[in-house]
Amino acid sequence: MLTMPAFLTKSSKEDKSMNNKVFDRKTIRLIVSGGLAAAVLLAGCTKNDPAPSAEGSSDPYDKLPKTVSVNARDNGNIASEEGNIEENRWTKWINENSGVQVKWIATPPTLGPLIQKLNTLVAAGEGPDLFVEANRPFLSTLVENGALQPIDEYIDKYSTSYKKYLAEHPELKEWVTFDDGKMYLAGVMRAGTSGTVVHAGFIRQDWLDKLGLKMPTTSDELLEVAKVFKERDPDGNGKADTVGFSFNIPLGLGSPIQGIFDTMADKWHLENGKPTYGALTERFADSIAFNKRMYEEGLVDKEYLTDKNFERQKQLWVTGKSGIFLGTTGDVYNLYKDLKKNVPTAKLAPIAPVSTKYGKNGYNQGVGLAGNMVGFNKQMKNPKAAVQLIDFMIDKGGFTLANGLENVHYKMSNGVPAPVDPQKNAKELTYASTYNMLYNDKGSYEDLLKNPNPDPIFREVDELRALAGKVLLSVPFRRDFPVLPSTQEFNQTMTAFNALVDPAIAKAVVSGAAYTPQMAAEDLKKEWKRLGGDKADQLMNDYYQKKKAAQK
Repeated sequence: MLTMPAFLTKSSKEDKSMNNKVFDRKTIRLIVSGGLAAAVLLAGCTKNDPAPSAEGSSDPYDKLPKTVSVNARDNGNIASEEGNIEENRWTKWINENSGVQVKWIATPPTLGPLIQKLNTLVAAGEGPDLFVEANRPFLSTLVENGALQPIDEYIDKYSTSYKKYLAEHPELKEWVTFDDGKMYLAGVMRAGTSGTVVHAGFIRQDWLDKLGLKMPTTSDELLEVAKVFKERDPDGNGKADTVGFSFNIPLGLGSPIQGIFDTMADKWHLENGKPTYGALTERFADSIAFNKRMYEEGLVDKEYLTDKNFERQKQLWVTGKSGIFLGTTGDVYNLYKDLKKNVPTAKLAPIAPVSTKYGKNGYNQGVGLAGNMVGFNKQMKNPKAAVQLIDFMIDKGGFTLANGLENVHYKMSNGVPAPVDPQKNAKELTYASTYNMLYNDKGSYEDLLKNPNPDPIFREVDELRALAGKVLLSVPFRRDFPVLPSTQEFNQTMTAFNALVDPAIAKAVVSGAAYTPQMAAEDLKKEWKRLGGDKADQLMNDYYQKKKAAQK
């Protein structure tokens, strides 16, 4: 059993609140052992039975029902009149148009509970035929334990559309091919607006204008602007009730702050010719120090460290009480209507990544695979039907699940789909993304401006998204190793270590001089070694040398 390190178990009010927030022992056991147990159990419940060979002119799979089961994350965003995660207008549409009868298996929206649910389903012999998941390390563990089967032959023999897509995107092979040279996953490359912007910064432009401030371009200027937002009553109500920052993701593992300091905790960096895990770089302590300044200078709501689901943070933003939003873009767009309702004069602008003493590095940007990957359960009865479903998603399924039905949810105008009724789409279409296994997105941020939305609020959102796509992507995000080794031990080391990063940062943030950012960074280096990090370093270096040799 994984035990918590000594540097995180000292009793204090702040420490206890953080240990209750995220990544406590129970969570670590769930992610590390739960995920691996699911993989082992899947492997133990399957046999490596070869696909039956066709004799004569009849393919054996043609004699089987075209049914496939697929897991789907239940995000709780389906209106009751629309149905539920297993059956609604879009599950019916897929069944009626794909030629495949799909059974959707509901799973929790977050990875840890999702793994636990899959474990239970497989133990009962009810695991999905297709595993649809964006977390490659989890799928890699299933591959290593023999739970997923290679799909090369199925794609070659039965696919038309996806096979064509693979030929047009040879760079995809690196992401879906494993150490044995076989392809175990199906996926599509990021393109257009499909997750290319992951993290972002937005600011109240109207506050900048009112207070005579310029858009910040350095990390120090960003803090100074936040301080003015806190002290000079930008909302004009005569009360000291505003804060500089609000967030919708933790300021620890993989945050926008780490992005601008070029030290993403959960990414590998090439440092002086040597692969180094992000939280172990020499820059990492400075990213923690930035967080500590925000907290100590009162530029953030003091409850943000224990704000479950960031509900209070979002409330500060939509009620016009915070001036800078850092995190993922979705909430900025989705909450825009509420913000404008509460503060009609609010005007937002994206913040280009600011520079630090290390130079300028972009916010986290999506590269490689666009969201979901699809793995074939070795127990699957009809892989031909599964390939047919994948081809359908590439052909038209993905587009429809993203844009809806023509003349119902959108109309083509200027070559791009234009929403007919945004309010209707919010209810009937938004949740369809749950079923969008593989979306070959060909749109662009510029397309958002080709058809002005009839709803002025949604039109402003489109204009903001288009501007954000230009500004936020103007500074490249460093990603030295887009694809990582897929061994179980390697993934387990990173998962266990990642669980310690946020608590260490939080402790440094709230402890004043008693526990500094430098102390947290040094303690994390010790924990890396304790968890077998030296072996992970060596594996990663071997992987890098092999890749480098192959490119010569």
